[in-house]
Amino acid sequence: MEKTSPLREFFLLLFGVIGALVVLYMALGMAAGFVAARLPVSTEERLFGFFDEKFLISEKKPNASQIELQKLLDRLTSLIPQKRYEEYNAILICGDEVNAAALPGGNIIVYEGLLKQAESENEIALVLAHELGHFSNRDHLRGLGRILALFALSAIVTGSSSSVTEYLGSMTAGAEMRFSQKQEYAADDYGFELVSKLYGGSAGTSDFFERASSKDSKNPLVLFFRTHPASKKRADRIKKRITDEKTPQIEKTPAPAALKNPDCK
Repeated sequence: MEKTSPLREFFLLLFGVIGALVVLYMALGMAAGFVAARLPVSTEERLFGFFDEKFLISEKKPNASQIELQKLLDRLTSLIPQKRYEEYNAILICGDEVNAAALPGGNIIVYEGLLKQAESENEIALVLAHELGHFSNRDHLRGLGRILALFALSAIVTGSSSSVTEYLGSMTAGAEMRFSQKQEYAADDYGFELVSKLYGGSAGTSDFFERASSKDSKNPLVLFFRTHPASKKRADRIKKRITDEKTPQIEKTPAPAALKNPDCK
């Protein structure tokens, strides 16, 4: 009778468990994403109300930068024929990070670092319109659905209150909220169309990506495995659309001083 190595049995068992967990995670992610993307607004706000508590401080009087950012968002949302939310909120976050994000409940956070880099109001409008595109396609809820699946899987394996569950959540929540290249391109298209409608032309719609492209990694492996499309590809894609559609190249609108030099005190 042939003896089986204990070490071999251990690795077979280990790989089997890992494989089963991966399949379970993917299945949970697909199911959660499917359900989350179809949530009624009332249910979404009830489930993810903690975002309001974290980012919306109603007692704090909005400063000039916050007011200007909200006014620009209101101008954009006034052009949306069918709104998912009754109102959309623009939230200025202090910090050097060059980023923005769409959160449940119609909330868009924009970091101070992004506003400081913008060279026109058109660029800021494109960022806001891009995030509105994620709302329109419900990408933000699909990302949250994957996060919920991760917590469910971790809770099944280690327990809902375990340190492993908390650690996995903190380490992967940000990564899971990143959108696929297909979702990013769709949001770019939505933003391009909305900004062109607002200003009557497409000036400034590729500027942000063109500047960001100089900071993109040139490592082909990084470019292959990344979730976001490279900034140069996004800029080239927008410029091709401008050429193909012959969109008017009107003069760019300067960014208001309150947005160019945001007040983050």
